[in-house]
Amino acid sequence: MLGIAPLHIISTARSKANGRWSAFSRIQLISSLLIIALAVCGYVYKFYFRFQVKNLPFFNNLLYNLELLLEITNTPIGIVACQRKRHMYDHVLHRFAALHQEGDQADLRWLRTWFHRLFLVAAGTFLVMLVVDGCAWQNPVMSLASICSVHIPTMITALTVSQYWYAIMFILRQRRHMNRVLGSYSGGRYGTRRLVMLEALRRQHKELHELTLYVIDGYGKLLLNTTMLVAVVLNVELLELYQYFLHGVTSATIFWFIMYALIWLFLHLGLLLMILYPCHWVEYEVGLL
Repeated sequence: MLGIAPLHIISTARSKANGRWSAFSRIQLISSLLIIALAVCGYVYKFYFRFQVKNLPFFNNLLYNLELLLEITNTPIGIVACQRKRHMYDHVLHRFAALHQEGDQADLRWLRTWFHRLFLVAAGTFLVMLVVDGCAWQNPVMSLASICSVHIPTMITALTVSQYWYAIMFILRQRRHMNRVLGSYSGGRYGTRRLVMLEALRRQHKELHELTLYVIDGYGKLLLNTTMLVAVVLNVELLELYQYFLHGVTSATIFWFIMYALIWLFLHLGLLLMILYPCHWVEYEVGLL
């Protein structure tokens, strides 16, 4: 419904067979456009609200608006990219299925377990943020604007980055398995069996390299925008925390804003870690060859 997975990936064969495909497609399109429209409306309201705030430092206002724009921009980027890259999903899933048959079965179970954990953490964080946001603003309209322009776009970004994380981590686990197999054949004689295995590993290495580039190319714009967003959020929240602690926690509202800033900061650092961690270790495993 969020539009961050091509419909043919999330629809069942039965749904296609009984003619529900077009209905699901229209619902997904309408919901995607509605999410984007609500995000823009929420941004306009928050922009107008901050414009009326007196004595708001210019740099704070600039960073707030830049953060919101990047959050909102991620939404159409993620939705449009996932719909236009339908062939990428087909190709990647097909190659994953082939590689999975050749690799270690425990790797897929490990990925599933961690993906479910990340999903639960993200869902819990999203719910906590809604509560903290409501306690901080104590304004239903402002909280609704935050949900539309901040929380839902962030959730879409997190789910899309999770897809990227899953794909790259799968490739990483396959590379580690391949390096273990290659290590077991090092130092032996060049018999026929060893040459056949080395040739198979060479083909698999080439395929994994092409698959890595394919995945990164598909998510490139979103990853770049998310990295910029994390940099802005880091500046915004650290500046806010400095100002809050400088003037002291004078009310319960300030306390909730501090909690909001801390959760928001760690959430975006987690997104950055999901982007950088697998890429770093994929490069490390390639260097071992």
